[in-house]
Amino acid sequence: CQNLHALLHELSNEGAREQFSNFLEEIILPQLVASTEHGERECHIVVLLDEDVVDWDDEYPPQMGEETTHVVYSSHLYKFFKYAENRDCAKQVLKSRGLKKIRLGMEGYPTHKEKVKKRFNKAEG
Repeated sequence: CQNLHALLHELSNEGAREQFSNFLEEIILPQLVASTEHGERECHIVVLLDEDVVDWDDEYPPQMGEETTHVVYSSHLYKFFKYAENRDCAKQVLKSRGLKKIRLGMEGYPTHKEKVKKRFNKAEG
C-alpha cells in the first residue's frame, strides 16, 4: 500500500459511517420521532456521558428553548462526536437519509447550575 495514511483514514471514515448508522437507529431516531409527535420541525439533541447529572432548580432553570431539548446519555456516542472527522461522517449519513440543515457541535452543555450565569431580563435591571 503506497499511502497507508489515506487508506486508514478512509477505513476509519467507513467505520464511522457504519457506527453512526447504528447510533442513529438506536439513540437518535427515537428522539427525532418524539419531536415530530409534538409537531416540531427541528430537533435539538444533547449527548451527555452516561455518568453526567443535570442539576437545575427554580433559581437556575434551563436556558430558553432547553425545555424542548432532548438529552441522551451515551458515553459511546459522546466520545464518537469528539472527532471532527466523525461529525463529518455523521452529517454525510444524515444528508444521505434526507435530513437538511444539520448542525453538529461540541459546545459545552451546562449540566450543573453552578456552570451557568443567571440571565436577567433587561426590563428588570
